[in-house]
Amino acid sequence: DGPTGQAITGQRVSVAGSFVPSDFSLVEGRLNLGEAGWWVLGHLDTDAGGLPIALGWAPTEADAQAALAELEAETPEPVEFLGRFLPSEAPVKPEEGADPQSTSTVAVAQLINQWEGFDDRPVYFGYVISDDAPAGLTAIDAPPPEQEVDINWLNIFYAVEWVLFAGFAIFLWYRLV
Repeated sequence: DGPTGQAITGQRVSVAGSFVPSDFSLVEGRLNLGEAGWWVLGHLDTDAGGLPIALGWAPTEADAQAALAELEAETPEPVEFLGRFLPSEAPVKPEEGADPQSTSTVAVAQLINQWEGFDDRPVYFGYVISDDAPAGLTAIDAPPPEQEVDINWLNIFYAVEWVLFAGFAIFLWYRLV
């Protein structure tokens, strides 16, 4: 229907659909509670479009590959996920000599090019981090975004300054008249 607004970022969502069996992938170098590892991503086909789902975290590539193989072997069934919606990240070019399919970001634009048989169907410009992880994976820690409010003292100073300028202008007009 349109771009994903900033208000949805970090919100808890519920989404239903079926996984595309050949569209699971790994994201390297992802932190979970301060420890680097691998995320397993799935392509969820929903009524409204394609949506990447971060299913879980593994400490090693071998563990992530094993979980990925197990997920690919399952028969696609309708599933429902609860999780946190985050906006797409920017794609990063793989390092020289690295696997061109490897990635270290969850970039929807890059994933669309990797998804098998993906055509002009709609796609969400973001991804969901699932609350629950499948067997062999650890749930990804996805705390809500921090909403820190700072007082901008410079703006307050400018507001007071303009009130003083207006008062001086009125005083000057009164003296001149």
